[in-house]
Amino acid sequence: MKGKRAAGKKAFVLSILFGAAVSLVVYFVALALAARLVLSGAVGEDRLIILMCAAAFIAAFAGGMSAVLRYRFRALLTALAAALAFFVALYILGFILYDDLSLGKYGLFILAAALIGGAVSGLSARSVRVGKKHKISQKRLKKT
Repeated sequence: MKGKRAAGKKAFVLSILFGAAVSLVVYFVALALAARLVLSGAVGEDRLIILMCAAAFIAAFAGGMSAVLRYRFRALLTALAAALAFFVALYILGFILYDDLSLGKYGLFILAAALIGGAVSGLSARSVRVGKKHKISQKRLKKT
């Protein structure tokens, strides 16, 4: 029994780490596209925080969905944990690059966007339930 529980915890943690890694890749790709839009003049610099929050939302959604697809139990918890791990990894990366441990001006907005993206992915994955097919019982077939 303990072996199954330990294997379940290991799969849970690995799915969260995988989701955080996917989120980081998607976030940096989205930020590169946002930088391209700002440099081309299509979007003003004053709209950059909106692009950053949208990138965090999309990244957390993608990471949460990938984490839930790897670990199908407790979808909302798994997706939220992946989103939180994504933000913590982003925070640690910012500390390594800038030697500052503050959230900055817009850190809480990015955290909120990431958590909302994780929650949306967890709730939408819960409603889909891939792999479960309902069989019609023989009694129901006889009634019709």
